[in-house]
Amino acid sequence: MANVTFTSPKLNQDITVHATGDHSTLLAIAREHVIPLDCDCEDGESCSCAVQVSTRSASEAPWRLACQYVVRDDDLLVKF
Repeated sequence: MANVTFTSPKLNQDITVHATGDHSTLLAIAREHVIPLDCDCEDGESCSCAVQVSTRSASEAPWRLACQYVVRDDDLLVKF
């Protein structure tokens, strides 16, 4: 189980949620927890759900699409 922390100027404060073991996408996890992560298409065409993802093992990762990034077991920091 991974902890996913969402941070954004859209949020009053950072929000950390526990991702279940079903390996959901970041977008699915954000929607489940009512986090206002934008997404226009849900299939990677519009790139409106681009986020920066950091893990303990790597500092800043390149931009990723939340609709396609599958959460595994690493704790994540998601900036949008």
